[in-house]
Amino acid sequence: MRARPYLFTLSLLLLAGLAGLGVRGGSARGEGIRRARRIPLVLGDWRGEEEPVPARTREVLGTEDVVFRRYRGRGAEIELAVAAARGDRKVAHPPEVCLRAAGCEILGRRTVAVAGFPEGVVHLPVSREGAESQVVYWYVAAGRSTPSYLGQQIRAAADRLAGRSAPTALVRLSARGKAREVLPDLLGFAALLRPAVERALGDVDSGGRGPGE
Repeated sequence: MRARPYLFTLSLLLLAGLAGLGVRGGSARGEGIRRARRIPLVLGDWRGEEEPVPARTREVLGTEDVVFRRYRGRGAEIELAVAAARGDRKVAHPPEVCLRAAGCEILGRRTVAVAGFPEGVVHLPVSREGAESQVVYWYVAAGRSTPSYLGQQIRAAADRLAGRSAPTALVRLSARGKAREVLPDLLGFAALLRPAVERALGDVDSGGRGPGE
C-alpha cells in the first residue's frame, strides 16, 4: 500500500491535463454529466473500487464527469482515471505537460499497439522520487479512441461542426513498477476497457455515432 499516495498524486496530475482550452466553462455540468461512471467496475477478471475525486479537482477540470478507480486482478494493481467533458468545448492537452511541471521525469515515450486500438496507445515510463511507474493513455473524441492529441482535437471539432456533441475525454492507466513487470497487464486491461469507455461516453455504435445521429 505504500504505492497508494504516489499513484493517487500522479492520477490527479494527469487529470489536470484536461484543464486547458475551455471556452464555455460551466456547461459541462449539463448534458452527459457523469457518463464516465457508466464504465463497469468489473472487466473480465478485474474488479474495480471507486476512489474519491476532490472537489477542487472537479472545479479545475470544469466537469463533474470524472472517475478515479483502482482495479485489482491477477496481475498488477491498475489505477484508472477518466475525465470527460461534453458540450463545453474543452480539449485535453497531453499529460506530459503536467507531469514535467510537477517534477516527474519522463523516461521515454512511444506509441504501442493494442488489440482494438487502430492507432495504438501512448506509453510513458515515469519516475518521481526514485519510484518508477508505467503510464498508458489515450483520448476519446466523437466515439473513437486515439493516442493523438491533434487527432482528438480534429475529431472533436468536426463533431461540433456536424451538430453533434459527443464527449471528449482523457483516459489514463498507471501501475507502479518496471515496464517488463506491469506493462503487459496495462495493455491487456486497456484492450478490455476501450469498448466500455466508448460506450459509456458516447453511446456509440460500430460506426462511431450515437443513436439517431
